Amino acid sequence: MAGVASNVPAGLGVFETVMLLFLGTSVNPAAAIGALAVYRLVFYVAPLAVAALLFGTIELGLHRRRRAARTGSAERTGTG
Repeated sequence: MAGVASNVPAGLGVFETVMLLFLGTSVNPAAAIGALAVYRLVFYVAPLAVAALLFGTIELGLHRRRRAARTGSAERTGTG
């Protein structure tokens, strides 16, 4: 709820603050911030990296097929 009220994309900073407030003194704040940073990496950056890798792989494959099709058509017509 606090993330929506703050109007900050992905509740950046708000989620971490609320977690630290709720955890209080039961957890070392440095350890909690480290765990929250790892959480952000796993749930936001890792899927982005996988998607970028897949996107690049697909685009490279399409580029190679288009280039091969152009080369093949030029050889068939004798304009190569």
